[in-house]
Amino acid sequence: LNMAVVIVGGGISGLSALYKVVQRVPKNKKVILLEKSSRAGGWIDTVRDGNIIYETGPHTLRNHPTTLKLVKDLGLEDEIVLPSKSFDKLIWRDNSMYTIPSSMKEMIQSPFTRSMLWSIVKERFNWKKPEKEDETVQEFINRRFNNPNIIELVSTIITGIYGSSIDQLSMKSCFPDYYAVEQEHGSLTKGFFNVKSTAFDNYSDLEIKIIQAGGMYTFKNGLSTLPEAIADKMWKHIKYNSYIQSIEQDSSKNLTLTISENGKTKQIKASKVISCIPSYELAPLVDSHNSELSDKLKSIDFVDMATINIAKDRTPLASQPAFGYLVTPSLEESILGVTFDSQVMPDMNNLYWGKYTVMMGGDVNAKSKEINQLIQDNNTEEIENIAKSYLEDHINVKNPDYVRTNLLKNGIPKYSVGHSDRINQIENLLGEHVPNLYIAGQSYGGVGINNVIKTTELIVDDIFPPKEDKKEPTETTKSPQQE
Repeated sequence: LNMAVVIVGGGISGLSALYKVVQRVPKNKKVILLEKSSRAGGWIDTVRDGNIIYETGPHTLRNHPTTLKLVKDLGLEDEIVLPSKSFDKLIWRDNSMYTIPSSMKEMIQSPFTRSMLWSIVKERFNWKKPEKEDETVQEFINRRFNNPNIIELVSTIITGIYGSSIDQLSMKSCFPDYYAVEQEHGSLTKGFFNVKSTAFDNYSDLEIKIIQAGGMYTFKNGLSTLPEAIADKMWKHIKYNSYIQSIEQDSSKNLTLTISENGKTKQIKASKVISCIPSYELAPLVDSHNSELSDKLKSIDFVDMATINIAKDRTPLASQPAFGYLVTPSLEESILGVTFDSQVMPDMNNLYWGKYTVMMGGDVNAKSKEINQLIQDNNTEEIENIAKSYLEDHINVKNPDYVRTNLLKNGIPKYSVGHSDRINQIENLLGEHVPNLYIAGQSYGGVGINNVIKTTELIVDDIFPPKEDKKEPTETTKSPQQE
């Protein structure tokens, strides 16, 4: 019986898993991806409105070898767009914009960051060890630096990534590289000084260009270019409008998935299943196999987010050239930050438009919780009014011509203290009770696109170890919808 390898979820994790699995299994092996909606890509979703491109989710990719290899394999190198230069990143505090320093000189010149220097110097000689294996980011930074301005800066940056307060996030799970540096060297600064600089050794020409442009890139037609390229190449394997109703297991540990496909109930026999859906969606599907496993999956918290795309015709770009700004959480304001989209990537935007994205929601302060209620109530009108008022107050952008609100309910997982232990427990319970079901995606091993792609490929490597280097899948790039 030719049982299938089934991947559940058509976000970037599921798509990268599909692409890798097709490379690894024999050509006659059935590989299926189930996506509950009518499109692939998940939170990566580019809206193309005439000559204007808007990102409703992530805006750019950071330089990373795993993702760039995928980009090259898909033939997307010529589609890459880089910033015109490396832009400053700003924070809003004390009713003013402050530049986040990118050099020692800038750090000394800034009154906000100058006071941090002595704490950074002293950190090398701080031998205070953590009292527990896992601690919050705030506890870690306090222990290493004991400087309120450093706490404020770190808090501001991290809320722009995770949408959560640093007193709720696990250092070990959110920033494993920094955690490992302290574990190995006893100090962050000591560890960084001990790292041998290789400059641009072993970097490709493309990687060097990306690094020199600030380490980020996108594509001419937006970030959805990446998931769309995988979906177009792998279209024969993808079932849209399909979601799992139940997972049953036989005595040989093979799995039977009962699915709804375009409203019709079907069953799929599977030898391996890779779940790339959020943990809270997987939890009810495994409850009959082990309630403890289901409870562990449910215990991973998420935060709601909203992104508001705003554009104004015939308007100058933001007065200060920058990537955008983040708002200090202690200000108790209703927005997390703003990106200056048309400024950072002018080559992919109509230069007559000033384009911005306002980020709101999360779990940062009382104001963000009020926004969460508006998100749950689908009150886009009030969310847009708040976003427009802040854009006018902060950077004097008035009466926009275009406003679009995107509600990302359960948009970002919150890696609280103990997250890594929780994932180990989940994987152990899966191995014991449902050994042919695997987990991947942002619920578990990193919220960024690069993290998701890298960890997903490692999971595929574990299930289907590489025997030899194979060429990328040669599926046709023309789907029935394109013919």
